[in-house]
Amino acid sequence: MNSFAAGTAGAAAVGAWFPAIGAGAGVSSAYASLLASRMGANNDGNGVIVDMTWAAVYNVSPR
Repeated sequence: MNSFAAGTAGAAAVGAWFPAIGAGAGVSSAYASLLASRMGANNDGNGVIVDMTWAAVYNVSPR
């Protein structure tokens, strides 16, 4: 998850030349980074359960 966030952050740098693409990549990078940090905070060694709706609203709970 962290590598995805880093990759989309790199794509956000393209926003200097193409602002619309950079904005979309920046939002997805922030979303992936937040999800990764929530997964890391809830992982106590047994994994996590991620409940996600069609609107990409999620809840992370430990197993």
